[in-house]
Amino acid sequence: KDISSAELKAGGVVSVKFASETTVAALTPKALFLCDMIGNALLPTRTLVPPGILPDPDVVLTSLTVDLDGRVFVGCSDVSIVEWSARIAIKRSNKLGVVTAQQKSLSSGTTTANSRLIITSNHDSIYATYRDEDEVYVQKYNLENLQFVVEHHISLPSKSWTPSAISSGSSYLIIGAMKNEPFLLFNTAQNTFNVIEVQCIFS
Repeated sequence: KDISSAELKAGGVVSVKFASETTVAALTPKALFLCDMIGNALLPTRTLVPPGILPDPDVVLTSLTVDLDGRVFVGCSDVSIVEWSARIAIKRSNKLGVVTAQQKSLSSGTTTANSRLIITSNHDSIYATYRDEDEVYVQKYNLENLQFVVEHHISLPSKSWTPSAISSGSSYLIIGAMKNEPFLLFNTAQNTFNVIEVQCIFS
């Protein structure tokens, strides 16, 4: 029995993206799988994570994005981002810096290891959002080298507000939340937040 296939099915997929025309990146809370599409079948291979990249076994993988060149990036519950290349994790970054597998382990970028970091990418940046206590944060990273650039935050729109999805446009980020909550609109040029209520329109 194929071990990778069994692990992927048992892990529960939290995000899936095309990495190329014939390769699908599938993320579970504990592993990233790259799946080759052959006909109507997906043949998964579990990717490798050197010990120096994610030294804390309690860290959970929470989100996935793929850039235009097919590079895979994963958001983690300790508010860090990991980059994969050729089916192996090669570097990890948070606002304290960047490390590779050969370097000393990087400290957590937050005081908690159970944040849900949601990430997206555009042509030159990776944006990440997470909740910590009573505030929501938006981080920007350089897509080329994964260096942290800046972080902004705002008070939560409500006590239960938790980010669940993010997408980037030419000058805005739109951040969706869980349950019946408003959206957050972040202006990337002016670094300002707006709370956007969902309106029901009846004809």
